[in-house]
Amino acid sequence: MNAGIRRLAMGCCIVLLACSFCDRATAEDKDQPEVSLGAVRTDLEATGVRLAMEYFENLQVIWEADRNKADPRKGSLTDAKPEVDIQTGSKDSFGGVVAKLTGYHIRFKVRDLNGVPVVDVERLWHVIPFSAGIEANRNFDRVNGIVEVGYIPFKLKEKGIYKLGLNPRVGAYLQGGYKFSGDSGTIVPSSGGARDESEEEVDHWIARLKVDARLTMPILGKNSKGGKGLSVIWYAAGWRDFANDEWYYRATVTARVAYLEGKMVDLKYEKGSGAPNFNQGDQVSANLTVAF
Repeated sequence: MNAGIRRLAMGCCIVLLACSFCDRATAEDKDQPEVSLGAVRTDLEATGVRLAMEYFENLQVIWEADRNKADPRKGSLTDAKPEVDIQTGSKDSFGGVVAKLTGYHIRFKVRDLNGVPVVDVERLWHVIPFSAGIEANRNFDRVNGIVEVGYIPFKLKEKGIYKLGLNPRVGAYLQGGYKFSGDSGTIVPSSGGARDESEEEVDHWIARLKVDARLTMPILGKNSKGGKGLSVIWYAAGWRDFANDEWYYRATVTARVAYLEGKMVDLKYEKGSGAPNFNQGDQVSANLTVAF
């Protein structure tokens, strides 16, 4: 039974990764999967290797790719995309897998243009994300089945703070699920940043509130996947564990140098590993990041 859960979780990750690459093949203007490889200094002051893959959709990109699906008469757009975040490495580096299928229900205002309803791109939009997927440690011996629903305010028009090139995103999510033992016969104790420090126990229910914020701050040049430049990427997340009366957190800051199209050097500091281990350690890394 437990081994079956482990295989099912790994299969879900493979399917979502395949969907993300197939999605790229049919829509050239969508976000790209990023793979980072670098050297890491871990919580126990050991040096090791860090490998990470991240694939998530930017709301602006979702709108640009799927705006033909929007119904101005109803003022809404609904779509679904894969989200994958994998971290692993040697020594006691942070590790974990988050893989889910996320749907977005976007509500926007409409205005009348010569008797025709059109999307009002200058008003605040309301996004309701809903997801189902898994969270697992890098050995897949602990697997969380998770469903969530949230809220993200979204501004499309580049005015005010957006006109400066800043790209903020803030969201809040209710998360619920169950924590399984992937394969109770092969659990290997971990140390340092790889240790599971959550209060969530195996074979128990999960109930959380998550709030996160992401901000990309351009410094020089285009600093995107499509051009050269320098940017700083800030990210912070907090979780309230209702089932165990605990708080968890994750904060990262990344100095990104884009030197060729799709190729970047990232200097990254991480405090807290986030789901599913909720490790409170820290690590620094220097990474070569490639957007496929």
